[in-house]
Amino acid sequence: MLLFALAQIVPCESSRLCPTKQQVLEAVIERDNEAFGSAAADLSSLDQDMELVKTTNNPKISDIACVDADDTSELAVDCRYTVKYRTFAAYEIATLKLIAPGRWRIASYKRMTRRRQ
Repeated sequence: MLLFALAQIVPCESSRLCPTKQQVLEAVIERDNEAFGSAAADLSSLDQDMELVKTTNNPKISDIACVDADDTSELAVDCRYTVKYRTFAAYEIATLKLIAPGRWRIASYKRMTRRRQ
């Protein structure tokens, strides 16, 4: 039971590199904003009369677990986590790279989504 409680507090296998819950969430939001910006630019280049509008969506993140990435040449971790958006949940496995102290970027990811009820 104590081991399970510790796993909930410390999301990483090693303390050498370990993003916080807030840092992972910030990386997810940054990635989503970049994807939205790219989609909006593509849409506006196709049709000048259309505009893509993003509604405020504050995702929640949970179930974070990270291990050191296989690639030891860069400061990176492989993480799995759940992102809960307003209408769906995304289960993701991602490689996060440290780009500045306390700042992470999602280098690659795989996602499975499920509609929320």
